[in-house]
Amino acid sequence: MLSKTLPNGTEIKFYASVKEMPIKLHNLTQRYLLLDMGIGSDMNAIDERFSSLDGFLSAGKLEDALQERENQRFAFYTMLQCVSYKSLAFGCHIHSIGGIAMVDYSEENIQSITDGLDMTMLDMEETLEDLKKNFALN
Repeated sequence: MLSKTLPNGTEIKFYASVKEMPIKLHNLTQRYLLLDMGIGSDMNAIDERFSSLDGFLSAGKLEDALQERENQRFAFYTMLQCVSYKSLAFGCHIHSIGGIAMVDYSEENIQSITDGLDMTMLDMEETLEDLKKNFALN
């Protein structure tokens, strides 16, 4: 387990190894990471979609452009719904908060938990990157 103390003094324990995380939770984490990587849910992802769409149109690749437009629509939708796949993947790594085990890993609960944490998005992303690196090593 990896522990992190937030500015408000709350301690979060994370699954820090694939050996610790339940299989179902690992699979859910991978799903969110793939959605973040493939579709995205922020303005950077939408900008990338516009760039890809322009490239496909310029090259006359209409089938690819149609698929990219669908991906772009999904990225817009997730952003407007305030869904962050990075936050959801981060939330899947949480074992406990303040000594209380996290047992509900539904999308709604993870969103609620991560929204309520005393962390910046940058801190959350850096912690997630550290956790992903550690998973790769174990």
